[in-house]
Amino acid sequence: MRRSWGLLDIISSFIFVSMALLLVIGGIKFAGIVIDKAHEQQIMIIENVLESLTSEQAMKEQGYKIQRTTGLYLKALAAAAVNFEFMPRIEDVKLLVIILNSVPNDVNVLGFEYNGRNLTMTTVQDDEQKAIDLAIRIKEQAEFGDVNIESQPDGDGGYMSEIEFLYIVE
Repeated sequence: MRRSWGLLDIISSFIFVSMALLLVIGGIKFAGIVIDKAHEQQIMIIENVLESLTSEQAMKEQGYKIQRTTGLYLKALAAAAVNFEFMPRIEDVKLLVIILNSVPNDVNVLGFEYNGRNLTMTTVQDDEQKAIDLAIRIKEQAEFGDVNIESQPDGDGGYMSEIEFLYIVE
């Protein structure tokens, strides 16, 4: 037996189709909002990338400086271990982190040398006071007793400094 469509069935079907249509329209509208937000974020990302391009060269230089300073320090640490001056400890790695965090952008590290546990750090900077400030920052955080600093003009308007950190003998 086939059932005939009554008024109630037609109204129910109409409501169902209307709801489905509203969901589709609402979904399309919501999708449009999501797309607009995504577009805004893409524009913001592109603007940030363009802005960072101007400072990218400074970031590259800073990354190179960190790599170079780390390489020089590890070379001195390895030389000390090979020469049986001492066995490297975890404190030596901590010291590297202290040095990297303490060296300002306008101070260039030329080298490190261990003599026993005493560390000599050679730097070049445009002002002698910057070497003194660097030595103070490192000494405050590391386990060194005294610090000796010798600076002399480098001939290019700057100063070459040798900062000697004297290890505390217990």
